[in-house]
Order: sequence, then structure tokens, then C-alpha cells
Amino acid sequence: MAVALPMLLSEPERLGIQKQTIKEIERETTMNLIKKFLASEDGPTAVEYAVMLALIVVVCIGTITNIGTKVNASFNTVTSKTF
Repeated sequence: MAVALPMLLSEPERLGIQKQTIKEIERETTMNLIKKFLASEDGPTAVEYAVMLALIVVVCIGTITNIGTKVNASFNTVTSKTF
């Protein structure tokens, strides 16, 4: 029965680590990840690309709308002269 006792303990207890210590380690790891993210320039770069993409999309939609209006006017002119 003494052999089965260590198997009933959780991994931290078998390793002799308190649960509080593991939570502190997880908290420090999370804080380090947040600090690295805030320090890196990947976030602002992604935002800049998103803004540029949005501007490109707006210009494309405006151009296509303008061309579509002109093409429609041309077809209406041809149709009115034909019939």
C-alpha cells in the first residue's frame, strides 16, 4: 500500500513543490509574456498594416464605383442611340 501512495499525489506534491509556488511561477511567466509583447514592435506594426489595408480597400471601392458609374452611363448612351 505504501507504493501506491506517491501515485495518488499530484505532480507538484510528488516533486515537493507547493501549489502556491506554481501559481507564482505561472503569474511571473504571464507577466513576462505581457512585458515582451508590449516591448516588441509587432503589435504596432500589425496595426499600421491594418490601417494601410483599410485605406487601400477604401480607394479600390471608390475607384470601382466611379468606373462602374461611367461604364453604366456609356451603356445607357449606346442603348438610347440604338433604339
